[in-house]
Amino acid sequence: MKTASLDPVERLAARFDHHDPEFTPDVARQVHTRIRENSVIAYSAAHGGMWVFSHYRHVKTAMKD
Repeated sequence: MKTASLDPVERLAARFDHHDPEFTPDVARQVHTRIRENSVIAYSAAHGGMWVFSHYRHVKTAMKD
């Protein structure tokens, strides 16, 4: 039996997946805001695992490392 899904923003902020059909531009803005509010860097197990950086300065630092 399938359980009712969470609000797409809550669900995608908890398990980020940029290929999710509900990841529309409006939802994307809300998801990125929620990730920024909750953590600097988030981990998602989607697609074999990935790190989601929420601030430009952290992306820049990671790219230099």
